Amino acid sequence: MLKKVLIGIVIVSIIMIVTVGGIIGGFVWYAQSELNYTTVNPEDVGVRTDHEFIDQGIVNVALFGVDARTETEVGRSDSMMILTLNPQTNKIYLTSLMRDMLVPIPGHGNDKLNHAYAYGGPTQALQVLNDVLDLNIQYYASVDFQGLQKVVDAVGGVAIDIDSEELVHMQSVGITTTGVHQLTGEQALAYSRIRYATGGDYARTQRQQEVILSLGSSLNQIGINGAMTLVSELLPNIETNIDMGTMFSLGTTAVGIGLGQVDQLRFPEDGTFTSGINPESGLWVIETDLSQMKTDLHARLTQ
Repeated sequence: MLKKVLIGIVIVSIIMIVTVGGIIGGFVWYAQSELNYTTVNPEDVGVRTDHEFIDQGIVNVALFGVDARTETEVGRSDSMMILTLNPQTNKIYLTSLMRDMLVPIPGHGNDKLNHAYAYGGPTQALQVLNDVLDLNIQYYASVDFQGLQKVVDAVGGVAIDIDSEELVHMQSVGITTTGVHQLTGEQALAYSRIRYATGGDYARTQRQQEVILSLGSSLNQIGINGAMTLVSELLPNIETNIDMGTMFSLGTTAVGIGLGQVDQLRFPEDGTFTSGINPESGLWVIETDLSQMKTDLHARLTQ
């Protein structure tokens, strides 16, 4: 599921709470001590100092939901999203990328987008995203299979409207009727992972975004004490190369824009891709004109 996406929104939301609430150094020190920091060489992932987004103040952060079940397993990026802050348009964009999309992965030929993370962790995943989409992404945040459940439970659940088709997949986690339910972490994860229903993986990305936005609504209601609890549950489950100073800067930008100004995007868009078994790999993949998709995505992120 889009466990990663959650992570990015939660990070920004926590920083907003810190910024607006004026929490002092002790909180920042505690948060920094709990995060799992990594380093990524910007040159290794294709970041350019002359990229057009820099002059426009646009920042893109990659959000990965990794399907690893153990601490030693790298896992694939079960979900991949891009969080974009654009002060020029005064919007935040949340872009879901279809994980089965066929893309070139250095050293591995053409393969599914979500395999990049398994091959080379966040560094290779960022490299592929920058090569394919030219988004100049330097920062990322990842959360594991268990992290999503803890985040949702820490904020008291997320409100999701379950339809009759989704109900079939939710009965195993205790949802027995259609309508709006306050889902627990386990139930939200199950909902986010529904794939074999009308719309397939495309509809799946929309469910993931619904969980994220509902999570954002829950976050806005927990207050400072709730934020501290959330930090205790969330930060140990996050792997990121975003230092606290950068987080604070991102949070300040997000506060200026406002979380209410979120545009939800999904790429490839309807009508721009085909799907089926790839004869070379034997894998079920989604194929699209990557050059045109890059052009279309850039246009959407600047309007």
